[in-house]
Amino acid sequence: MIFYTVFMVFVLLSFLSIDKYSKESYLYLVTLLFFMFFVGLRYASTDYFQYQHIYENITDISKLGLFIYPVSLTTPIESGFALFVLTIKAIGGDFFLFIFAFSSISIYLKFRAFRKLSPFFLVSILIYISDEYFFKDMGQIRNSMASGILLYSFYCIYRGWFYRHLAVVFLAGMFHSFAFIALFLYFVRYFKSRVFMTSIVTVSFIIAALGGVGMMIPEVASSLGFENTSRIMKYTNSEFAAGKSVLSGTVLFHVFWCFFYIKYYNLLKKKWPYNDIFVPVYVYGTCIMLVLIDFGIVSGRVREMICLPANAVLLPSFLLLFKGQGKILGYFAISGYCLLYFLALMSDFSYNYQLFFLR
Repeated sequence: MIFYTVFMVFVLLSFLSIDKYSKESYLYLVTLLFFMFFVGLRYASTDYFQYQHIYENITDISKLGLFIYPVSLTTPIESGFALFVLTIKAIGGDFFLFIFAFSSISIYLKFRAFRKLSPFFLVSILIYISDEYFFKDMGQIRNSMASGILLYSFYCIYRGWFYRHLAVVFLAGMFHSFAFIALFLYFVRYFKSRVFMTSIVTVSFIIAALGGVGMMIPEVASSLGFENTSRIMKYTNSEFAAGKSVLSGTVLFHVFWCFFYIKYYNLLKKKWPYNDIFVPVYVYGTCIMLVLIDFGIVSGRVREMICLPANAVLLPSFLLLFKGQGKILGYFAISGYCLLYFLALMSDFSYNYQLFFLR
């Protein structure tokens, strides 16, 4: 029930904010603090006890490698995450402090980016809580931290800061190695033609319809000598490795938004300059998601780390195309889209929210 309440509150707040750029400091601060405490003080959420096990077994800084901390032979953990754990332990903190600190930083990074990059940050937050993006903060925290950091790499692309982009992606990869897939995104600066983007989306959709090429990844990795304990090989045996249908609602929505953003690309970037980069980032992120559709968990990672963050910034700028009553109609379209995703997500969600001090 509490998730429905939070969603409806932000439907109302985001609706009230669309008449002007919603960057008021008090709204930002209250919203930020609410989510920091809501997410950071949770207990027994998805992967909660798995992360507690990992936390308890990260004890020796001498094991810290450049990229990986070997918690065990079958559990390689990124070094940035391990270093964060060791830092919390060094100041005498326990697992509960770790969860609160990690979640708070992850939330702050996203909300700070929303405030800077989105014309309506409360609409961005509504999009954030309506999809898996929010629930990654509630469970798969490495993934969530990495996706928040990658938002800053998109800004670096917009500014043309190549080396800063590399540094930010490297930092994200220290929390989830899959973030390194964003390295190539810098080059979307040179492939922003509407005709070219349309062609790539069309070809990617055809490849997805024919079955995708994602399962070639573990074959190539195996031939290159990757061990079975490496993350990409572990993904192959995951229960979530199964591919998705190209006709699923999620995939079709992504394809629809790609063509929509491409069609109105020139107008969208005229209304909101950041769209000059966020449109191609979203489009090419979706293309990767499509061609890897047969490797479900990898395709999903692309969606979570590239497509969802980009869309949370990009979609609110759609409202800038409208004036007066038309803006309200545009908002209803966005909130209806969010409601569909939120209800679909909650129909498969079994976690009952708990506070750790009431456990």
